[in-house]
Amino acid sequence: EISLKNRRLEGHIPEEIGFLSFLESMDVSDNHLMGYVPSDLQWTSMTRLDISGNRIKGIVPPLMCMMEELNGNGEDNVFYCDRIACPEGTYNRYGYHHGVGGETCEPCYDESPFIAQKACILTKQPTGNSPKFFEKAENASEEMGLSAGVALGLLIG
Repeated sequence: EISLKNRRLEGHIPEEIGFLSFLESMDVSDNHLMGYVPSDLQWTSMTRLDISGNRIKGIVPPLMCMMEELNGNGEDNVFYCDRIACPEGTYNRYGYHHGVGGETCEPCYDESPFIAQKACILTKQPTGNSPKFFEKAENASEEMGLSAGVALGLLIG
């Protein structure tokens, strides 16, 4: 177990943590970590991961979203990336979809580029503007040669 919540940590989550095959729980929430979620975390035995309240960008690596028991994934054969981290453009007080049927990630319009956010300054869409979240999905789909729906699905888990 790694428990480093609210320790004012800075820097990145090291890829090498993924080599800790017996790691079951990691809480690095409420620090000043940045960068991306290491894809090598998929090789751990984690059942709990909390990266919320940091400055982490990108997406949750897709294979991590399929890890059984990680933050409740796999219950009733249901898997969601947002059980690991709310995607960019969304938030809730936990920073991830909490519990089966629990608090979901809600839209946020403050243009924060980070995932796993616990707070949002602008929770209602400004009138006359389209949400940046959907613009980013469309741009991502063009870059990857995917349909907008597939790209949106990848972005929101």
